[in-house]
Amino acid sequence: MSSSGVLYIHFDVAATANNQQFTDANLASYANTLQMSVFKNGVNLEPTQYQKVGATTIQVNIPLQTGDTIDILSTTSGGGETHPGGYSTSIQYNN
Repeated sequence: MSSSGVLYIHFDVAATANNQQFTDANLASYANTLQMSVFKNGVNLEPTQYQKVGATTIQVNIPLQTGDTIDILSTTSGGGETHPGGYSTSIQYNN
């Protein structure tokens, strides 16, 4: 789902396995995984734990179980991507 430069995609995990792929046409709007935050069961994943493997597909490289959820959130402004406040795993410098 996309509106006002915000992309939110939700997936329900249907099988227990590692390295699962999820596809949604809205992912084509984002060139790489640096433009998104990915959450497993509401917990933010490190960027090393997922990767974009096709124009509309993301691969999550951690163990997943049936019943887990994957949520993807991205924001854009003027055709580019922004992360207000930075990433939860990085330091933000204000000068």
